[in-house]
Amino acid sequence: MKKMPAILIVVFFIVCGCMPAPSEQPLPDTPLPMPTEAPISQYLCFIAANESEFEQYLYHGMLAFCGMHELRHGYYHEPIPMDAVHAAASDGATVIVAGGLWFEDVFQYAQGLYPHIQFLLMDAEPYTFELPFHITQNTHAVLFWEEQAGFLAGYAAVQTGYTQLGFLGGMAVPDVVRYGYGFVMGADAAAVELGITADVSIRYWYAGSFQPNDATEARMAEWYATGTELVFCCGLDIYDSCLAAADVTGGRIIGVMGTEFVRAANGISAVGNAILHTPQALIQALTTLMQNDWRWPETHAGKTAVLGVVEGAVALAVTEDGWRWRDITAEAYDALLSKLASGELHVDYNDCGHFATIHVDYQD
Repeated sequence: MKKMPAILIVVFFIVCGCMPAPSEQPLPDTPLPMPTEAPISQYLCFIAANESEFEQYLYHGMLAFCGMHELRHGYYHEPIPMDAVHAAASDGATVIVAGGLWFEDVFQYAQGLYPHIQFLLMDAEPYTFELPFHITQNTHAVLFWEEQAGFLAGYAAVQTGYTQLGFLGGMAVPDVVRYGYGFVMGADAAAVELGITADVSIRYWYAGSFQPNDATEARMAEWYATGTELVFCCGLDIYDSCLAAADVTGGRIIGVMGTEFVRAANGISAVGNAILHTPQALIQALTTLMQNDWRWPETHAGKTAVLGVVEGAVALAVTEDGWRWRDITAEAYDALLSKLASGELHVDYNDCGHFATIHVDYQD
């Protein structure tokens, strides 16, 4: 077991949760027995695939929960994630928590191998191409309406006065796509309200990587130099490439990760973040599990929850020095959230491209 070093816990626990597909792993196909000695108390274990910022925020959410209730907890990271699950189970884990697409196939197998363990998968569902989609009664999954977060970012950007926009996605995985399409829908909705659809445009591009690189920084610098005022960036560390270009050119950026505040909040580049309250959702799920004597209740067992504005899981965040969405009052923002919650403003990423009245330049 590898111990996670402590990291700074900022005001917002925020994540994107977008990750590449899991690698092939040797997995057993029969249920495994409980440890010889049953645990004296609950033992909550967090499994990490690559110790990303996303995983760190989730882990600190679990730490906060365990601290509140004086629960034992562990952190496991192995080159092959399934090995970490086996290690946690061998050590007496009663609850295993993980997040992201890396764990789709891992949890698909693990939930059947360890029926005595309760599993919580954040921002993904148990899934593998080899087996039919199935969530067992000892597993609960949580997804988010990323398109609502993207919608808020696009709407606020145009209402704030930005008309030449960009979207930078790391890779075209489902959650990144939902962020991007929501951004287009939000910008379009604001442009229609203001009567400026002819003036608003978006450059749209997937970098093909979640890692910062010179090619992405150069593309972003070219966008800013040729008129793009603000870029919504979604895709883990690819944010650093966009931020570097923005800092040099004087451009603006919207992010989705909590530590982006640490990297950019004190400068002029960051306008704000479109966030998912992922660790808070994790704490809520674990609270439900605890209140039901550490078994998922019928409302959660074998089910996936999809959280958004209605549940308070999606929002616009502020930088450390305050609200930078100029011309958007607290009252106007609350009214926007109410419209999304009531369905008056409908956000469905499947509609993107079929209705947008603004110009969108989808680039290769």
